Formats: sequence, C-alpha cells, structure tokens
Amino acid sequence: MFDGWAADCATGSVLENACYCEKLPAGARPVARTFYLENSGAGKALCEEGGDSVPGGRAGGRIFVGIDTVPGFFTVEGSTLLWDELCAVRGLDEEDLQNFASVAQHVVARERPGRPVGGDCPRLFPAFPLCYNGGES
Repeated sequence: MFDGWAADCATGSVLENACYCEKLPAGARPVARTFYLENSGAGKALCEEGGDSVPGGRAGGRIFVGIDTVPGFFTVEGSTLLWDELCAVRGLDEEDLQNFASVAQHVVARERPGRPVGGDCPRLFPAFPLCYNGGES
C-alpha cells in the first residue's frame, strides 16, 4: 500500500532543508521509504515510550518512520527513543560537523541513558514488525 502523505512528508523535508537537499546528486530527487512500526510485539515498547505524535493522529497509535538514504535524512513521529537511536547510529559527515544543530542532536542522542558516549553504537532494538508503505516518490 502506498501512502502519499507519508512519502510527501519525507520527500518534502529533504527538499525544504538545505542541509539535506545539498547532499542530493545534481538533478536527483529524494527517494523516500516510509514505514509504520506496529504497536505490538517488539514494537510495543517503542510505541509505549511515546514522544512526538503524528499530526491528526494519522499513524493510529503506530510510529511513523520516513527515510531517504541518499542525504541520510530520517524522521520519526511517535518515539523519541527510536529517533535518538537512528541519530546516533547514522553519525555525522563533514558537512554535518559544520552544523551546530546537527552536532548537538547527535551528542544528545549518543548520551541518552543506556547508550555509550564513545565507541560503536550497539543495536538496541530487535527487528520490528514493519508495514512498508510504498515505493518511490
């Protein structure tokens, strides 16, 4: 099932933020992948953790995840824990190191309780039940 709102959310965020848009190859468009983490099984712990909510309750108690791997963009609605994990694992490139906000977000994510400040970032979460919502946008 393709969810245009979800794909537009991730694609629009890349195009409207210079720090991500500049990382796209010349003439390339974002290729968003979007998922919902279900509020069951292994995903239940993240859903219970809470965090930001999807506007209008669109995710229906699930966690929305949007990813574009070319510029390294991701968005998570519904779980600050998952957002921090993705931020810490993604790391920073040279351009990110020049952006104070990116550096601050990365440091906060890596220092979240239960996460090491230095060294490798362990995978904290097992595989989650994902609902893949679409192809390219």
